[in-house]
Parts: sequence; C-alpha cells; structure tokens
Amino acid sequence: MKTSRIVSRSFLALLAVSLIGASFAACADDFPDAFIAKGLAEAKNPVTVDVSQLAEGKLLSVNYAGRPVYIYRRTAADITALEHPPAAKLVDADGKFLLQSIRHEYGSSSSTVWARLLLLAQPITQQRPYRSLDKTLLVVAGWSPESGCVLEFVSDPQQRTDPAAIFSDVCTGAKFDTAGRVFAGLLMSNKFASNNLAVPPYHFDAAGKLVLGPASGQTIPELNFPLRDLYQNLDATKLLVAAASFNDMDTVRAALQKGANAAYYRVRERSPIDAAVLGSSIDIVKLLIAHGAKPTPNTLALAKLVDRPEVIALLQPPNSGAKPK
Repeated sequence: MKTSRIVSRSFLALLAVSLIGASFAACADDFPDAFIAKGLAEAKNPVTVDVSQLAEGKLLSVNYAGRPVYIYRRTAADITALEHPPAAKLVDADGKFLLQSIRHEYGSSSSTVWARLLLLAQPITQQRPYRSLDKTLLVVAGWSPESGCVLEFVSDPQQRTDPAAIFSDVCTGAKFDTAGRVFAGLLMSNKFASNNLAVPPYHFDAAGKLVLGPASGQTIPELNFPLRDLYQNLDATKLLVAAASFNDMDTVRAALQKGANAAYYRVRERSPIDAAVLGSSIDIVKLLIAHGAKPTPNTLALAKLVDRPEVIALLQPPNSGAKPK
C-alpha cells in the first residue's frame, strides 16, 4: 500500500472514512443508540497486522473500527530524538492533557465509540517517552485532533519543518513528532495547537503480529465524565449546539427557552442542525426545524454519511423540487 503521501481531507471526508467505511447503517427510529451499538460491535472485531516487513522510516495505513490508523517504523535517529526530546517545542511532551484530548475527540454521539477506545488505550499512551508498546513502532490515529483532517505523512526529511515532524495537518498547519505529540505554534485558525495524536488500543499476539482492538479479557470502558461537563459556561446558542451534539433533549429545550438561535450558521463553526444530524434523535432535529433551523451547505451530506434517510426525507421532501446529490 502506498502511504508516503496521504491526501488531507476535510472533516466531512473523514466522516466518510469513519462512518461509511465501517458500514454503520443507522436504524431510522433509533439514532444514535443503534449507531453506537453497531460501532461497538465493529470495534470488538480485531484487525491483525503483520509488521515484520515494515522498514524503518516507512508507514502503513490500515482501517480499524471505520477509521484510519497509522503504523510507523521508527528509525534509530527517531528513537534517539524521543529519548532526548526538545520539550520546549512540544505542547504536551509528558501527556498531562491526555484526558482533555479524549474529551476533545468526543465531539458528538457519533464519536462515542472512538472516545471509549481512546480511554481504553490510556495505559499505552502513558508509556514514556515513546507513547507505544514497542519503541520501534508508533501506532496512532490517522486524523488530526486539531481539525479532523486525515494526516499527511511527510516521508521526505527535506520537506519537514523539523526533523522529527513526520505528520502534518494541512488543514490547520499542526505538526506532530514520531511519538504523535503536537509541536507548539499558532495554527491557520489563529488558535494554538493543543492536542497530541490519539493512540488506539492494540497489543501483540503470540506470533508477534500487531492486533488493533481490545485484548482478550478487556472491555471497552464507559466514558468516565458526565456529558454536561463538556458544555459548561456557554451562551445559549453554543449550548444548543453542544446539547444537539449529544442528544440532550432537556438542555436543547432549555437553550431554546434562553433564546438560542436554532438557525445559527457560520463557516468553520458547528451549527445546531448539523450537530443534531451527527448526534441527536429525529425528535431533536424536528424541534430545531420548528424553531427556524434550515439545512446548511453540509447538512444533507452529513445525513447521508451517517445513513439517516429519515433526516434526508425531512430536509428534502419529495415535493421540494430539490435534486438529490
């Protein structure tokens, strides 16, 4: 598989990889619960990878639980650099913000399964200084926590902004080292880089092959923080977006009563209707529409990506004259 250059995609394209690729068909009247249940079933199916022929400085990209996972064979120079890290260049060299980064990954009900998988992998992430079970191998999620874009592997050392910066997020400018740690710096979005790459759960079998997924006897943990911890001190509209992301009907209603704008839409920001498509039941989608929400340029595409025909029918009724894309 050629992986020396992987074209970075938008968040929408990552959803295509993570959702359609896993063939998660949502039940029309049971989203997000059925979607999460099917995602958990997929995550329990291990993916075995023979890494014996992976050469130093080379990358494998594999699919696990519907998302890309990167496996990189470190060079001797990579290992030496990790053992003597330039801590001043790294935002979180010691993994102090691990739980914060897992919460950051938990952006909606649709990402519940992966947030739980990252929690399961926490002991691996805490391995110092490699963030891996084997110092010669890096295993990380193949998307940027800063944008959701699929990462670009910078195979040519001459093209790197720093000798250790092997992964790049071309959507934001974020760079990551051979342990998946983010370099400090101001991004294209005028925000500062903050989160290291996620590490999925994995182990090695008796034959030395790498196995993605829970080990025998392991269970995928529940998330150990309340949903509402994710949206404290927000104004009414942002609270509405957050609550719609997590199927929280009570908070959706409370936000609307406080004057939240159900029709809010700004480029590069989440809108209530799009958040509901990815995170909430059809009842919340209908409630938002009743309060003035209209499809954004992303809404129908998102509904197709998470296979929600009932939402598509609601937003694009047969007599609307709209042509399906």
